[in-house]
Amino acid sequence: MSSASTSTVPSLNKVIEYDTEQLIVFLREKNLNLTENEFKILHEQQVSGRAFLRLTERNLQDPPFNFLSGPASEIVKLVEQLKRLNQIIEYDTEQLIIFLREKNLNLTENDFKIFREQQVSGRAFLRLTKRELLDPPFNFLGGPALEIAELVEQLIQSNQRVLSLEEYLSYTIPYIAYSSLGTSSKSSTKVSGNPPIKVVLWDEFLNEVNSHKFDQETEYKEPPPFVFDYINTNEETVRNSYNNNVCRILNRVIKDIQFAMQFLDGTGYPDFCCHLIVKDKLLFPIEINVLVTNDQKISDLFNNKEDSELAPKVRQIIQQIYNYMIENKMKYGVLSTYNDHWFIKRECDILFISENIKYNSTHPSVLKSYAYLIKLAKNDTYSSDPRIIEKPDDSLCPFRKPKHDNCDDDDDDLNSSHNPSKKSKQSFFKQSSQSSKWSSSEQSYSSISKKRKQRKQSIEAQRFNYRDFKYNRLLSAGENNKKVLECEFRGKTIALKSTDLTKKPKCLDEFLNEVKIYKVLAKLQGIYIPELLFYGDLANGMSFVMGMTIVGTSLNHHRIDRRLKNRVIMTLKKVHEYNILHNDIRKENILIDEKGYVYLIDFGFSIQTYDENMFREEKAQLERLLEYMM
Repeated sequence: MSSASTSTVPSLNKVIEYDTEQLIVFLREKNLNLTENEFKILHEQQVSGRAFLRLTERNLQDPPFNFLSGPASEIVKLVEQLKRLNQIIEYDTEQLIIFLREKNLNLTENDFKIFREQQVSGRAFLRLTKRELLDPPFNFLGGPALEIAELVEQLIQSNQRVLSLEEYLSYTIPYIAYSSLGTSSKSSTKVSGNPPIKVVLWDEFLNEVNSHKFDQETEYKEPPPFVFDYINTNEETVRNSYNNNVCRILNRVIKDIQFAMQFLDGTGYPDFCCHLIVKDKLLFPIEINVLVTNDQKISDLFNNKEDSELAPKVRQIIQQIYNYMIENKMKYGVLSTYNDHWFIKRECDILFISENIKYNSTHPSVLKSYAYLIKLAKNDTYSSDPRIIEKPDDSLCPFRKPKHDNCDDDDDDLNSSHNPSKKSKQSFFKQSSQSSKWSSSEQSYSSISKKRKQRKQSIEAQRFNYRDFKYNRLLSAGENNKKVLECEFRGKTIALKSTDLTKKPKCLDEFLNEVKIYKVLAKLQGIYIPELLFYGDLANGMSFVMGMTIVGTSLNHHRIDRRLKNRVIMTLKKVHEYNILHNDIRKENILIDEKGYVYLIDFGFSIQTYDENMFREEKAQLERLLEYMM
């Protein structure tokens, strides 16, 4: 044992001097599994350290304390352990030797003589380790050294409560106080979509959690390291407290899962997700909201058609988590305000929502409820609601089939646009290093028919639902919840750019601006920028999406030589010729395909301008970037 083992054991004289607040701090550190209500009682009764050391189990179970037998027994055991350990700490050498003789440790008179010679007191004894006993000046034999070290460890551990997983999960999480100034939110819960057919109470959930017993073998020497004293002023505060006092705590003890703010392979962006680490498999999404239900069942509020204030907000919040569950085919999910938690099960289009489990609930506790939901989700992750993929469609723009006057002409346009290795792009890049031959590239551009350009310019916004897409993988993720996903749509593999408008509603302007720029650059689509296939609302405004052709990988995956540098610069020049300033030149926004052709992406911040100085500066910025990467 190290000296640190006894440094946290206060003397009885010190405990006697504790006022009520100091006593409560001390008891929190002792891992007695007391609830906030029990601490409140000690505070109301103004129990000092002196009074605490006189408490008996009967005192605690009778008025005015009225403690349950479990907490009362825990407190009395602590009092006895404190008295016993502090008694040993106060021993002088002779008292210590008498104590050791009573323990029948098979020590010899010579061993006791060594203790006398070294003047070992009770406090020094409790700091001894096996190594110290074997080394000078003690030089004990291995057997006696081991017996003494084990006794010291037993004495120390008798004052330290060792927790099983079941006991660890039974701790209640700290309360978040609400600011007197109120709370604010930057996100929006104005969501829609196909609502669940039915929302009912998951009435068996609480009983299932209470009856389940977690591992009793695993031992934890410390209680959950909660962070206290959060004051709720906005949703970000709630998320921080949730991350510290729920996610981080569960990640410590359930080793094969991870709670985290993590991007999903879908357009939505829930506040937190629980993943299975090994397979990086999503188990369930978690959505945090500021919501006051006045202790009404959330399932009842959802179905209440007469309440015009609280019920509509509840329906919006439930729709939001339901959309996340539908999009990712999840069977389970969680809604939380931090102080309140609702656990959700989805069977196709029916939602079962548990009763509210409050922060200070003990039967069951919040942590145990999450641990039980993890167990359920590991065994049965997905709901029986397979995503429907529409039949393949070979049209260029599968969402709106245009009428063509000449099918052969349109086929030629399709080939020249989708395949940058055709003559148009070959001609341009072959002569890109010779400024005197710009006319060749101009001629290649003019090969795209006016009919095709008009069609690209006239693409209109459409409405989509989650069953329109099958997500393959996440290609990239950026600020403001923007994501690019590789997905299947009607048999075609496309890039789907999306943002969750419930979290970042202001991103809509950026996306609409990008659509506008794509239409201005219609003639460059499929050659120097990806082709815009469609855009519009997903799930009636839950997300905004843009479908584009997949054209390559980012610049930082490629070796930059002089030839590629010229191609990149010439591509930007073609965009500038349409009076478009890209306005976000980064290596992530420059893509190269397998044949070395260059595409610019991400026009959300682009502007139309006639300022030649701005174009020159952007070109210089790009040149500096390329020189740095060469």
